[in-house]
Amino acid sequence: MRANYELTAKLSLQGEVDSSIFFYPNNISSYTVSGGLYLYYNWLPKVTVGIGGTFGYDWVDDPTTNQSFEQVNLRLNYEVTAKFNLYASGGVEFRQFDGNRGTYTSPVFEVGSIYHPFAGTNLTLAAGRRIYNSGFLPEQDFATTYVVARFQQRLFHRVYFGLGVGYENSDYFATARNVSAPRNDDYWFIEPSVDVLITRWLSTGVYYLHRRDSSSESFFSFYDNQVGVRATLRF
Repeated sequence: MRANYELTAKLSLQGEVDSSIFFYPNNISSYTVSGGLYLYYNWLPKVTVGIGGTFGYDWVDDPTTNQSFEQVNLRLNYEVTAKFNLYASGGVEFRQFDGNRGTYTSPVFEVGSIYHPFAGTNLTLAAGRRIYNSGFLPEQDFATTYVVARFQQRLFHRVYFGLGVGYENSDYFATARNVSAPRNDDYWFIEPSVDVLITRWLSTGVYYLHRRDSSSESFFSFYDNQVGVRATLRF
């Protein structure tokens, strides 16, 4: 949820509330709630900069401890042209644990671009770094650094071809003292798809997804192929 309040012609406040649930039956599920407050300044006609902070709490199933965190971030939005937009957010996260481990300090960021070169053509690129709880390994979290690109092209009046590719590195760390967390994973995927627009708010399509993970602990390495159908509702 986002709410904006205009203070002056150039200054505005933005309040944020986010919530996420990762549910893993018979493993380690987690639930996170966070809130943030940011001050934005319209520096140039097409450039907006912001500064603020985010704080939250992370409830994690036993035996992993619950966690709280705070972030300080700088943000930038740049409308390069009517068809090309850039955004960036970068800062530091401080994470505390309800146990005997000290604060974990880590950089966090997200950068991306949205490009519409022609009617019916969309290109997006995003990269970032985030922290998640392990759903399988007790008393461990991991920092994921990722880059994802997606392309969509309208072929006919109602048919769209899509292609997504991505890579991420997951670096695990302990959430309690005397816990070893040496795991490090490299993961990538490719996903071509075809969708048909049935109405303005309903589409259906097919996709193929290939995924591959190379882990420093060979038990977790895998590759996977999926073929599926989907329906999408837009409001």
